[in-house]
Amino acid sequence: MDNKYVLGIDIGGTKIRLGIVDSNGDVKWGTSKSNYNFDSVSEWINYFTNNILTQIPDEYTTSYTKIGIGTAGWIDEESNLIIHSPNTNWQNVDLKSLLEKEINIPISIINDCSAAVIGEHTYGAITDCTNALGIFIGTGIGGGIILNNNLYQGSQGFAGEIGHTIIVEDGNLCECGRKGCLEAYCGGKAIGKIAKNIASIDNNSVFNLLAAKTNKQITAETVSMAYYENNEEAVDIIKEISNKLAISITNFFNIFDPDAVVIGGGVVDGIPEIVNYIDNYFKDLSITENKHNKIRKGKLNENMVLVGASIVARNVI
Repeated sequence: MDNKYVLGIDIGGTKIRLGIVDSNGDVKWGTSKSNYNFDSVSEWINYFTNNILTQIPDEYTTSYTKIGIGTAGWIDEESNLIIHSPNTNWQNVDLKSLLEKEINIPISIINDCSAAVIGEHTYGAITDCTNALGIFIGTGIGGGIILNNNLYQGSQGFAGEIGHTIIVEDGNLCECGRKGCLEAYCGGKAIGKIAKNIASIDNNSVFNLLAAKTNKQITAETVSMAYYENNEEAVDIIKEISNKLAISITNFFNIFDPDAVVIGGGVVDGIPEIVNYIDNYFKDLSITENKHNKIRKGKLNENMVLVGASIVARNVI
């Protein structure tokens, strides 16, 4: 069998996306399913193998010989251990080995945001950049760094964790256990919490009305729905989190002086205008003389992680 296809997998805090990726980075088939926090990793693996992998159409079930996984959390490059993944509650998990025993196919594993920035650098919005940053806003916030056309991972493999830079001393509690992280103010969970706080004060809030209408809890998706109804409270939330993100991105620009920053993730896919808000405020804040085309929306959208993970699988294994 040739290496025409790789199975790319994106494990996020609330969703798992998988897709069949060809050697040109094109996703021939893909789907997204809910992710859940189980009491044990073995329960998650059982769920994954019996409920997620079974979604692959028959025409592709034997078409791939490699699997690339991008997952949230800090991953030790040498041991492949997931040291800590706050949004999935995994600590010191050897997911690669555990899954290989079940699936019997070689697996590579990498941080999801590192995979995303690799995908965008190879096939997406920053193909013209030698040095670039990726900021990805989903359930949480992560990042990736490209230096001299290579992924920069730092001395321990944790480089690019912009979501866990502290922006408020002793501020909001973050999923990582610390207080004041950017993620605790601008990530998808944080956006949902802001809307919930507003709804708890005002029973007639649009967020309560939409939650009742959709029969779902108030989340970042609820804010997205309200935003596109031109609700003032939702617009204010998006502007506020965009400004905080712009401030953090400006600081990273001042430190690294990259060619560009690519922005993506589920929250951005839901409200692409966030990129414009960030860009406008960045231009006000930045000391960079050439500010044009520095802030870019990702081109691979929901497929950026699984495309990047497939690239890693082809090169590593």
